[in-house]
Amino acid sequence: MKGSFLKRNYQLLVRSIGQEVGMYQLLMVLAIISIPAYRAILPADSVDSMWVRWGFMLYFVSVLIASIFSGKVRKVLRYISHFSMYALASWAGTLLILNAFSLPYLTAFFVVIMFAGISFSSTRSILAFSFFILAFSLVVTGFYGAPIFFPLSVLVLLIISSLLVGIRVSIQKELGRTQDLMGSIYKGAPDAIFLADASTLKILDGNDAALQMFGGQYQVDRLHREISGWLRKIMGDRHLIKGESIRDVVEIRTLEGETFWGDIAVAHVEVGSEIRLLVRISDVSEKKRVEETMRLSDYILQKIDHLVVVANADAEIIYVSPSVVQGLGYSADELLGQAWWEYRAGSNSDVEGEKDYLRSCASGSLLPRSEPYDQLMESRGKEPQWVAWRDAVTNDGLIIRVGTLNNQERKNSLVRNAIFNIAEASTHAKNSFEFYRKIYREIQKVIDTPNFYIAVYDPVENIVSFPFYTDVVNEVARERTGKQRKAGKGLTEFAIGNKVPLLASKQEILDLETQGLIKIGGQAVPESWLGVPMVHDNRVVGLITIQDYSKPAAFSTDELALVSFIANQGAQFVNKLQQDEALKTSEERFRTIYNQAAVGIASVAPHGGFIQVNQRMCDIFGYSEEELLRKMPKEIVHPLDIAVGNEDLARIHRGEIDRYSKEKRYMHKDGRAIYALLNVSAFREDGEIKFLIAVYEDITEKKRAQEETQLLLTLSTELQHAKTARDALFMGMVSIAIHGGWDYGEIWWADLGKKLCYCDCYYVSSGELEIFHEASRDIIMGQEPDYPLDWGLHNTLISWEEDLSQMKAFGRQKLALSHGFESYVLIALREGDTPLGVMVLMSKTRYPKSENHHRLFRASGSQLISVIQRKLAESAQRESEARYRTISEAAFEGIVIYRNGKMLEVNTAFARIFDYEIEEIMQKPLTALIYEEESDKWLKKISGEVAESIEFLGRKSDGSAIHLEAMGQESTWQGEPAHILAIRDITNEKLMEEAREAARIDARFRAYVQNSSEIIQIIDKDDLIAYTSPSVSRILGRNPEELVGLNYLNQYHTNDHELIEKERKKLMEVPGETSKSQLRMLHVSGDWRVVQTSLVNLMDDPLVQGILLSSRDITDVVNAQKSMIESEERFRSLFTHSPDAIFVEREDGIILDVNDAGCKLHEMTRDEIVGQHIADLAPEEDREVVMATFKRLFKGEVNYLEGTSVSRNGKVTPVEIRVTVIQFEDAKAIILQARDITERRKNELVLKESEERFRALVEHA
Repeated sequence: MKGSFLKRNYQLLVRSIGQEVGMYQLLMVLAIISIPAYRAILPADSVDSMWVRWGFMLYFVSVLIASIFSGKVRKVLRYISHFSMYALASWAGTLLILNAFSLPYLTAFFVVIMFAGISFSSTRSILAFSFFILAFSLVVTGFYGAPIFFPLSVLVLLIISSLLVGIRVSIQKELGRTQDLMGSIYKGAPDAIFLADASTLKILDGNDAALQMFGGQYQVDRLHREISGWLRKIMGDRHLIKGESIRDVVEIRTLEGETFWGDIAVAHVEVGSEIRLLVRISDVSEKKRVEETMRLSDYILQKIDHLVVVANADAEIIYVSPSVVQGLGYSADELLGQAWWEYRAGSNSDVEGEKDYLRSCASGSLLPRSEPYDQLMESRGKEPQWVAWRDAVTNDGLIIRVGTLNNQERKNSLVRNAIFNIAEASTHAKNSFEFYRKIYREIQKVIDTPNFYIAVYDPVENIVSFPFYTDVVNEVARERTGKQRKAGKGLTEFAIGNKVPLLASKQEILDLETQGLIKIGGQAVPESWLGVPMVHDNRVVGLITIQDYSKPAAFSTDELALVSFIANQGAQFVNKLQQDEALKTSEERFRTIYNQAAVGIASVAPHGGFIQVNQRMCDIFGYSEEELLRKMPKEIVHPLDIAVGNEDLARIHRGEIDRYSKEKRYMHKDGRAIYALLNVSAFREDGEIKFLIAVYEDITEKKRAQEETQLLLTLSTELQHAKTARDALFMGMVSIAIHGGWDYGEIWWADLGKKLCYCDCYYVSSGELEIFHEASRDIIMGQEPDYPLDWGLHNTLISWEEDLSQMKAFGRQKLALSHGFESYVLIALREGDTPLGVMVLMSKTRYPKSENHHRLFRASGSQLISVIQRKLAESAQRESEARYRTISEAAFEGIVIYRNGKMLEVNTAFARIFDYEIEEIMQKPLTALIYEEESDKWLKKISGEVAESIEFLGRKSDGSAIHLEAMGQESTWQGEPAHILAIRDITNEKLMEEAREAARIDARFRAYVQNSSEIIQIIDKDDLIAYTSPSVSRILGRNPEELVGLNYLNQYHTNDHELIEKERKKLMEVPGETSKSQLRMLHVSGDWRVVQTSLVNLMDDPLVQGILLSSRDITDVVNAQKSMIESEERFRSLFTHSPDAIFVEREDGIILDVNDAGCKLHEMTRDEIVGQHIADLAPEEDREVVMATFKRLFKGEVNYLEGTSVSRNGKVTPVEIRVTVIQFEDAKAIILQARDITERRKNELVLKESEERFRALVEHA
């Protein structure tokens, strides 16, 4: 036990004493700890416990006071503490015996003995103490205990005494070893060391170096007198306290009579209970000699302007010339003894390199620099001073530096370099921040710039932004985090508005505010302010500003000239940056228009497929973007229109034209044909076509309507010339077949028994189909059943079969299929409930069913029946007129007999038709009654050999036109050849027919307008709303009638008036021109709705005579885009400014994005990190582990871990990593958030070490 536990603890105690922890302080601490320990060990309410605690209190107080006082007071207090320890030990031993050596009292007795072993200074004291305890214990137990207690007490006393003696011996051995070690250090020190009494200054001891320094024989008395004199001279009347020291350099005489300069240091120390003075003497004679030598040269050096500094191999300055003091402002005492590099300014100080250079020069291994070199020194006023130095080395290894101040020359050189470097950066800078930072650093080399910023001005938005600035407090450059504001009345805006540089003091700035030219508000006013506008093409694009809040007149005209030169370069860069931003905005605007255009847009390779298509094109053709990109353009063209536009495309490739437009048919994905207006243009570079731009405008509905209208108009025109009903049937069938692209057509007519009779009225698109027609007639005439024809007699609908092979009941199915027919349609011809016949159309192309075709067939069939009926009626009427025209003067038709254009006889009806009297009309030539141009030709046409009905316009007596239907026939009048002409007024019929047609077209138009998602308006020549579609109620909540008659601008936002008026005026110059704009219209609720407005100039259209204005509500689309942009900006702000490093990575580990903290963590730029694998940022030995861990992170198996991150320069940083899986650009990605836990690791390590120390103390207690 004595050799293990006690030995280790007492060695620890001795080491603590050796580390300047006093004995009294240690005892005091142990006493404080023991009082509550005794309270816990002994019964709290016992008298024994109380006496022990009071004994410890007495011991504690005496030790405490003894540690404060000294001399006799301390000795008295030490006796008191010993007495209290005797009393404690005696009482504890007695209690131990009386309580039969129970564990609590045994523990208490052991603690007291431990204190005693520490308190007494000798083994004899310990033995005396032990016997005293034995005697006292025996006396007490003789009164209280049994005789058996005596031998037990003796046994315990022997054990305790041996234990205490062992403890004391261990302590003495440890102290002896420590004393030997300290003695070795003391004796072997290179400086002379003496130990002296603090009160008498008597020399008590000295080391070997002291003997060597003061002579070969150690004469204490004489040495005592010499050193005592030195000490009294140095200390004077001062009394050192513990821990205090004094130092001085004095001239010393040795015992042999030699003198030297000594650097004497005197310190206050305690040796046991005694106070001593420790005196250290260093020989500085050589240093003193050099200083004296240098002082002799001061007079010479004062006469020149050169700066001279002498330093030793350790760069310690040992001499400075007076010119150094004058040039840099330091006193000689401030420089002497200091390191050379402590007075170098700026961040360019290479301390280790300077040390190596000086040592190498001093040792002779390296020659000093032969050429002058510049160094930036820091003056006493903290101002940088450029000095041109030349170095030399003395024979004894001292470095002499001779320099001259060259601030102006250096400044001129820096100005030239700054202008050159900034000009180079304006063309090579990677981004604006790098360029702005270059400006700042170049200016900083020449001008003291405690506060610097660059402002950029946007005249369109009237915004001033601050993309780069340095703060006067921490001087941290921040990238794109500066504020931006609307241009107001700040000092920055004042300088920008004046377009001239401004150099102003604080008072001048306040004067500007007093004059109302600027507004400072609560901001601090700088003492000096210099701002130079960056002007490009007489336009201010920004401002470079430096300011100082502490020094008045900090800047001069020289600085103003420098910043002006730099501002010229900055203006060019900022202008280029703004142009790039404008180009980017334009590209984004084009991308928006491209994606949201109402027409399909595609870029096409010169001889290949689609390169890019927009969404509208996908909607037009029914394909997805991926499907279209895999197709060639010709693959979506209608088979019949493959060749359309090929020649124009070839001409574009030959360079004859740049663009062309064609209407073509295309095939939708679902198989139906669609019409599109194709506009193709070429994009060329260096004369070569890079790609083609194809614009597809869906005109299917428009084309269908035009074709339907054209077919009906053609039918109406052609059928008017049909002489018979059969001719009308044939002409109508041919028109319908050719219009629809049908290859074969035939008409079957019903007899009075409602059975089909073959009508030899057919159409074939090619001669080979004549064979099919003949075979078809043979089949039908052979009485074979033909279900479709019979169906047409008993139904009013249209039968359309896309696949002829599926029509099993068709009698001519095999024949039709053998001739290549794919589709057919039956059009039932009926008059009310009476079947008249069936029109059959067949095609070799499979046509899908279409509502447009159904509508067209119904309309053309109805018109065909109407014309046939009229032709039949006209034929019957002409026959009736032929029978009765010469016998009925009261006939409704006008009859005239004429010869060579001169009227010979007219009836009353004829004169009435033209509103003439018979006598009056007989005086006029017949051509005067014809309204048409070239009336002679019309008269010849009317007077044809074959009697036929002709419609023409007649001229009444008042000059107005009437619709007439006439039929002429050759006859005789009074024995001479003449013509008889019957005329009927059909004006009312024409008007009714036109009214019906107009009503049909108007109904269709109204149905479209009322159900349209757009607001349709017509603006007249006075800018008034002539018509508004009912859809305005649904879109804007307004009554259409309320808007009619109002100025059309009133419904738009006032800020949009200039734009729409500009577009309207441009339209007025070109009839038929179209313009589109995005405007704001007022809703009845007071909100503004964003609309896409299209204007078409239809002033020349007699039916419109105004501007057609259509507006589509796109408010939701605009708001959604705005919300998306705001959400992106919020995310980007949080992402960029997060203090944690954030990485966005793909599934394969490639980094897609990183924030500023991530760049700082790895000491790399964003461009260097993006595109790397995440494993590349980990230590090389950990990359395989990182790869495996990343896969687990992506699968969601792990979302938190701790690791390390390695920067570019090898700096290892512990980090904690949290992972979130997200959807990023249509693919899965993860957000990896890394946080620096260096401080946390340090705290955990400190805590762990503390716990280990505590655990070790507990285990050994």
